Amino acid sequence: MNARFALSVIAAAGSAAVVACVLADPPPIVTPPPVQAPLILSDSVTPSLTEILHSNPCPVGSDCFNVPVQVDPDQTVLWRVFVDLDQKGSPTQDAIIKEQDDGGVLGVTGEAGSGIRNFSFGIPESLVDMSRCHTFTFIVAYDFVSNDFSKPVTPPGGSSATWFYQPVANCTAFDAGGLVEGGGAD
Repeated sequence: MNARFALSVIAAAGSAAVVACVLADPPPIVTPPPVQAPLILSDSVTPSLTEILHSNPCPVGSDCFNVPVQVDPDQTVLWRVFVDLDQKGSPTQDAIIKEQDDGGVLGVTGEAGSGIRNFSFGIPESLVDMSRCHTFTFIVAYDFVSNDFSKPVTPPGGSSATWFYQPVANCTAFDAGGLVEGGGAD
């Protein structure tokens, strides 16, 4: 009986040692995946990106450009709208609209938690000569290069959408000549 008791004590002590080792091991360190660049859901953008705009689609004071963007729900998102953006990059270009969205205090709202955020804006006719041809470019990113207001910081980068505005029958070029004197965002 003493042998059985001794064997039971040894078995119990051995089991306790194994359990103690398992409980004492820290959890493995999991490296989070890298943050992915915001992605504009182009098929859901309104007005459609494949449509040439012949008039300002927004009644005065309304936000009729709608851009759904897939984002990391824990990131603050910056977005800008440019008129006639120089695609080669010009550090002197300024956005007519600059906004920031934290997703409802960094992802505590249902919309932010889904990873899809909707951005809406209108083109202020007080800043743009709507009788001339233009391009309107929406750019979204987590951050922008400090000396070039239209370039997202990479990695992770950003995403953009461009609409063509053609109020007259023949636009030979889309240029930056149509900004109203003193126009631009503060």
